[in-house]
Amino acid sequence: MLVRFYAVAREIAGCGETTVAANSIPELSALLGQRYGERMDRLVAASTLLHDGVRRRSIDDVALTASDTVDLLPPFAGG
Repeated sequence: MLVRFYAVAREIAGCGETTVAANSIPELSALLGQRYGERMDRLVAASTLLHDGVRRRSIDDVALTASDTVDLLPPFAGG
């Protein structure tokens, strides 16, 4: 599936997007942590994931397919 990174997630990954083979959101979260390190692991846990436009959390047990897109949106500061 396609994973798109935004803001600090893009900085940590060193790219704007990647492809990953994962069967669930928790598996995807673990794979991103393994691929990009502890900083990404912590960020994924605190971020919003958009799975084909639907808001998810890193612990939501949702099935994924190869044709899905997941956007990793870090927490944003602002007012």
